[in-house]
Amino acid sequence: MKILKLVVVVLFLSVICIRPAMSQQKTIVLPDDVLLSSAQLVVNDDYLGIFDRSQKLFLLYDHETGEFLTKINASDSFPGFNWTPIQPKLLENEVFFTNSAPWGVYITYDNTVTQVAGHKFLATSAYDFVHDSLYIGFYTQHNGEHELRGVDRDDQLVLRFDKVQLEFPNLAYRSDEKNQVLYHEDYIYFLSAYTNTIYVFNLSGQLERSFALDLEGFLKPGRDLRKVPGGNTQKLIQDWVQVTKGRSVVNRIYALSDNELLIMGLLGYVDQGKEGFVTRVNFENQNTESKIVGRSDLPSYVHNGKVYFVNIESEPVIVRVFAFSDYWLNPHNKTY
Repeated sequence: MKILKLVVVVLFLSVICIRPAMSQQKTIVLPDDVLLSSAQLVVNDDYLGIFDRSQKLFLLYDHETGEFLTKINASDSFPGFNWTPIQPKLLENEVFFTNSAPWGVYITYDNTVTQVAGHKFLATSAYDFVHDSLYIGFYTQHNGEHELRGVDRDDQLVLRFDKVQLEFPNLAYRSDEKNQVLYHEDYIYFLSAYTNTIYVFNLSGQLERSFALDLEGFLKPGRDLRKVPGGNTQKLIQDWVQVTKGRSVVNRIYALSDNELLIMGLLGYVDQGKEGFVTRVNFENQNTESKIVGRSDLPSYVHNGKVYFVNIESEPVIVRVFAFSDYWLNPHNKTY
């Protein structure tokens, strides 16, 4: 009888420990002659875009079939303008690019420039769209007067937001790309750099709630950056490294369902720690569920129940798509 019990225990442990690799739902293989130095993925129900900022290269694919459609490129548009794209966003009928002066460019999916933002428009690193003509951005200022605001395509103010007291306003200013803004289901979600407090606003700009997220392994800085006189770059960098070394940062947020978000980030961001975290947040009950993963196990994008990974080191470059449910059961066990 003891031997039988031992066999049962061994079999049980084998079953729970051995997990099959995630099954791929889709694979997009880039041409052999496409070499990428970096890759930002953007996805919606119809399209998948791959952006390499250093090459000013944006490749557009059909989301359903994986078929290559076109390269989005405004360098030959007329009248001409400085085409230095920074960050893309897929809209209903266009791709929006933050750009280095002019700060915003709208291009159709068949590669026609429809609008170049006027000189009043200022782009931010943290932004999202409520719809194609309502841009929600988090604007940081040197004096610490940061704010969320909604503007139209001509930078006319459309929506004012309640102001919030940030924990690390100087870090938010100096790490603008690590602030996070997401529009989802009639709410705007905001996280500032190096913090785990999420703010939830309605479409009237009113703050409805805020709370600290329980992010596994998340370690905040012990203080904010000091204000450094202009021009003293070396002192600023030294203080920034000292404050952020070994600390955690949220680097992406995505919608999972009507009431659930996925928060992803890095542990030991500045010192290139090997681990990250993925956290599911349910906004009905504020419950969270977190997992520690390797950096390579953090998806490049999440959309509509799927996770997307791009491997720019493979030859050729490959985008792989998995079901989020499979990924969540075993984020460490996938095939690249």
